[in-house]
Amino acid sequence: YGQLEEALVYYEEALTLYREGARDISAAIDAGRKAGRVRARRGDYAGAVRQIEEGLRLAEQIEDRYMVALCHEDLGRVQLAAGHHAPAKESFLEAVARYEQTGNRRERARAQTYLGQADYLQGNRELAAESYHEALRVYRSIEDYTSEAALCFGLGRLELERQNLEEAGKYLKRSIALTEQLRENAASKDLRSSFLASVHDRYETYVEWLMQLHAALQQSAIAFIG
Repeated sequence: YGQLEEALVYYEEALTLYREGARDISAAIDAGRKAGRVRARRGDYAGAVRQIEEGLRLAEQIEDRYMVALCHEDLGRVQLAAGHHAPAKESFLEAVARYEQTGNRRERARAQTYLGQADYLQGNRELAAESYHEALRVYRSIEDYTSEAALCFGLGRLELERQNLEEAGKYLKRSIALTEQLRENAASKDLRSSFLASVHDRYETYVEWLMQLHAALQQSAIAFIG
């Protein structure tokens, strides 16, 4: 918590410096966005929304389309963390559209992933899968294996919930393979341990898939014998 306080002070000071000293509006918007995200991590969602919306208004005034997209995405992330899934979806839709205009493929895929998460949390599994697949195509084309591993996990979990075991296995196996590759490439033992802890749910879900697959195979065998 202390580190968050320090980060907030730093970004607030940077915001003041850029806005009043250097008069660099784009840098001020960027510092404000980051301060807003820190506020959200502290649980001050309302304050975070106000700060990011202020940056969004400034970005629109100077017609910085990329910064407008970033602000919409950050706003969606805060709303998602606060449990406001419907407004978050609208923010991510705006971000996706703006990134489409600016030609930022990686950022668009990132916003598309968050859009899928918003749909998933609202129970819209089909829409979530569409967003995940669209983002996955981009990440594979630019060889972003970290994001691909995370998305394959999301798709695998989604297919597991829908009892599509074959599809779930395909995505979960890919996610685990990429996760292992990323873990092996970590610079130190501590980093490898930290990374493994952060993706523990991927391994748990993979084990859950194996158990469900085993149960389904047993059931098929019993039905065949009967």
